[in-house]
Amino acid sequence: MSQFKNYKYLVSGGCSFTAWMWPWVLGKELDCVIHDYAFSGLSNDVIASSVVYGVERLLSNGVNANEILVGIMWSGVDRISFFKQSHTTEELKNSDKYNMWKENYSFIIKDDFPINKNIDPRFSSDCKDYSFGSYSVQNFSYDTPDALAWYQNLHDPLGARITTFEKIVWLQDYLKQKNVDYFMSTFMDSVLEPDKADLSNAATLYNEGDEIKIPHLEWLKSHIDFDYFLPIRSYHTFFAGQSEYKRHPDTQENEDLVHKVILPFLSTKYTNTNK
Repeated sequence: MSQFKNYKYLVSGGCSFTAWMWPWVLGKELDCVIHDYAFSGLSNDVIASSVVYGVERLLSNGVNANEILVGIMWSGVDRISFFKQSHTTEELKNSDKYNMWKENYSFIIKDDFPINKNIDPRFSSDCKDYSFGSYSVQNFSYDTPDALAWYQNLHDPLGARITTFEKIVWLQDYLKQKNVDYFMSTFMDSVLEPDKADLSNAATLYNEGDEIKIPHLEWLKSHIDFDYFLPIRSYHTFFAGQSEYKRHPDTQENEDLVHKVILPFLSTKYTNTNK
């Protein structure tokens, strides 16, 4: 694969559409060490932070920026994560829902993996330090105390989308400043496409079929560099078309994303002779 730059590390971030999915196909194709920080249900703010952590960890260990490739698949805008100092392994063990919390709702960015070993989120819990707390990962469908408190009292659809757009801009600026190659996409169409659910009282300003432009979003959107997004509407639309049935990609669909979309994108965007 001489047309590609000689990447040595792939740092990936996302939700369950990324964890144990396409990064493992791509890493094998590029012969990279895989640092996969994706996690089921993870919110976009923590996706961004975990990727920055992963890149900084490599750079601080002497890895050159041109040896790193970053791949991001942004998650649902309504997902939220709270860092809680009390959210420790000991607290989780004392909970009746320990197994559920441990597997689905607890996430920590810091890890102790050797940088030259693959980081697989399925087996990383023993190498993570929960003693100072962890992120409580929440979703609209959860009935945990954190989820109920947030979605009943504080969640705002437009505010959630603003946060996601802010994190996209922030992460792009960081990666460009560090001179690290990257690409992005989304797990569903809805991540980048505002709808009337974002408008609340302003919904009456738009008729059916109108393009929705919201001032609070437009200035942020103008700063997102879409040239670094894969040429698909979203991963789900890529493999499922316009089907309303929401499901995860299978093995063949991960292979297809890598070989039909990601690798051609990289061959055009990044080669041994251009940046």
